[in-house]
Amino acid sequence: MEMLKGYFAEQRFEELQNTLPEAAAIFPNHPNIAFYQAYLNVHSDSAVAQYKKVLSAKPPSDHLDQALMRLGQYSFSIGEYKRARSYLAALFKFPRSSLRDDAQYLYCQCVLAEGLLDSARIFLNAFIQNINQSPFIDNAILDLESLGGAVSPAKPSRDENGGFYYTIQIASYKSSAEAENAGLKLNRLFSHVEVVKRTLGGSRYWAVHVGKFKSEEKAERYAELYIKPHLKEYKIVEHSR
Repeated sequence: MEMLKGYFAEQRFEELQNTLPEAAAIFPNHPNIAFYQAYLNVHSDSAVAQYKKVLSAKPPSDHLDQALMRLGQYSFSIGEYKRARSYLAALFKFPRSSLRDDAQYLYCQCVLAEGLLDSARIFLNAFIQNINQSPFIDNAILDLESLGGAVSPAKPSRDENGGFYYTIQIASYKSSAEAENAGLKLNRLFSHVEVVKRTLGGSRYWAVHVGKFKSEEKAERYAELYIKPHLKEYKIVEHSR
């Protein structure tokens, strides 16, 4: 089992996939087995059922917080915001989890999507003031400003990078109509989707971007948590304001 945990921690997923059947035969009821099976499952509905098994497993899985995050992300992606908040709130009980801050931002997104604007302002402001190392701070500031909320001047400004920021490019199109259509679809899954016109070698194209981040590391972290579960192809790009 320690070998499987090592593969997962090091993101050696092919080796994890190859080793998992034998481990499952030896430890059929181990809660970590259920988590790895769910994580590697490419079919959302059956993966969700497996993650739910992880929640009820005794003893608890070493990856219980990650299972809660995955269920929260999935529920958010299909518009079940109240259910998503229940999973994310359960994750808040893991003070040492590396996903706790990220779950708080997604919780804010759920409240915002539900149209609870006053509550969204409160949660976003608390997030910005208390969790300034999160890769989602820039997006939280954008969210709060869009709601007419004031951002504390003590917090980092989005303009500190000298006019540049990092974003996640999902795709590019020769047609603006195609790009806009893709952007509308992505808006159902992600916040801050933007279609931008670019020129390369004298040719115009339209790129679909998600998010604005002050560092490449923050963009990568966001992509790992939110983009990768839905899309296989994307890239981090630097963009001028």
